Amino acid sequence: MELKELEALARDYSDRQGVLERRVRDAEAAVSAAKRGHVAGIRRAAQAAAERKERLMDFVRAHGDLFVKPRTRTFFGIRVGLRKQPGKVTTSPQTIGLIERLMADKADSLISVTKKVKAAALRDLSSRELLSIGATAGTSSDKVVVEQPDGEFDKLVDAYLDGDPDAEAAA
Repeated sequence: MELKELEALARDYSDRQGVLERRVRDAEAAVSAAKRGHVAGIRRAAQAAAERKERLMDFVRAHGDLFVKPRTRTFFGIRVGLRKQPGKVTTSPQTIGLIERLMADKADSLISVTKKVKAAALRDLSSRELLSIGATAGTSSDKVVVEQPDGEFDKLVDAYLDGDPDAEAAA
């Protein structure tokens, strides 16, 4: 009797998932159709904006003297000007050794060393070995699973349930 009840609950859930999936797909189709109607105009506007931005950048490059003080100016909500960029620092394989030899007093602040326990390797140790190093192994447990084999739809629904207005992009 319990197996039949489980089967009935699974069928009911599957039916509701089917309704949900159809509604989401219908909504996606409507959004896609609406976007297709605007794509050409969006592309033209994006191209025009990119051209104007490039023209503005060329002007700033050519007239750097306008941006000595202040380095940037804002017109119509657009900040234009110059910003100092840090130079890239490159190192060689010998850098750490040279720092340790030539700048031993600064080595701790210039060299980063990371040590990390390998959790996967610890799983191979016995309980006694784990205890000897101050670690313990938790007991395994079961987790209830109710999912469709294809998780993409679940991701899309989760995005909608999380209030993501751009849920289509999440899928």
